[in-house]
Amino acid sequence: MIYEIGNMSLNCIREVFRCEADNVSICQDINAAADTCYTLVTVKDHGLAKELIESFEAEGKQFLATAPHPDGFLILFPYKPERRLSQFYMGSLFSNEECEKICVNLVMECMRADIPYPLLYLILDQDQIDLGKDCSISFGYGLDLSAYDSSIGERECANKCAEIVFGLIESKSEAKAMSYELMKRKVPKNVYIHFAEIFRDIKVTTEAEVKVGIVKRARAFLSRNLGRFFKLFIILCGILVVVVLLMLLTQLLVGDISFFRLFKNPFKEIGTESMLQ
Repeated sequence: MIYEIGNMSLNCIREVFRCEADNVSICQDINAAADTCYTLVTVKDHGLAKELIESFEAEGKQFLATAPHPDGFLILFPYKPERRLSQFYMGSLFSNEECEKICVNLVMECMRADIPYPLLYLILDQDQIDLGKDCSISFGYGLDLSAYDSSIGERECANKCAEIVFGLIESKSEAKAMSYELMKRKVPKNVYIHFAEIFRDIKVTTEAEVKVGIVKRARAFLSRNLGRFFKLFIILCGILVVVVLLMLLTQLLVGDISFFRLFKNPFKEIGTESMLQ
């Protein structure tokens, strides 16, 4: 089927799914030289389509184009190849730093995506989160809109995001990650109101872990090298004792210690003339 939207003629190359509220397809513009793909959502309820468009426009417009259609209303979005977080995240194989980076990127993408909260909630709830090879995060729009709830706000989205983040860091629970212990207490209570609170809990606890790690490494270094430090201390003490003995011996034999002459004023006398007169 060919869909006319904007100045494009879109050919459906793959149908993602059909449901009561909408249809989702992956399309290409038959008039374009490049094989760029798009996500085309056909919203069957015109009232819902109008609400979605108005919400997007209020947030800064994330869709590419819209158009009426006999089957409903067309909304065109960018498309990225699916690389679902749920399938490609391997927490047990990632380092703590990589896990933290993915969690932070997820929270940051939620904050900067400018997606209406009711739609963002569906993205988080319906596994439309893609994980890049560089640990970046992006969102897809293959959504079942039958669960759309216009009353959902940032709080519901933040707690859903926190639930996902907790699931990601749970693989590091054996390492007693501080962020895991903190979110283990907070996530079941749905206490998050803003995404910034999740970001703070991840970053603050991570920084604390780094500081604790530095202290532990310092203690371990001292413990490993305590014997060497003690030997060095004994050697220095021995050298100091020898120096003191030599100075005492010089005092007894000569009546003067040449080392102390360095601290006298060499300009008090010049030849036979005193500078103090």
